[in-house]
Amino acid sequence: MSAKTLARGPCVTAVVGAVHFLRPCRLGAVVIVAAMVHRTFTSSMEVGVRVEAEDMRTGQRHHCCSAY
Repeated sequence: MSAKTLARGPCVTAVVGAVHFLRPCRLGAVVIVAAMVHRTFTSSMEVGVRVEAEDMRTGQRHHCCSAY
């Protein structure tokens, strides 16, 4: 969505450089996905993604995964 919003049109994922799985997201947790465009080029862009999970009972969040 971040890339599509910036490009104002359709986008495709050509390469995923790295995915880091840090902790599991537990069943029943709320998953929060945040994406940000880091750099833009003539016909491509770099987008970073951060995934967090929030425990509904305690309200605590933890970082689960990052991708670039």
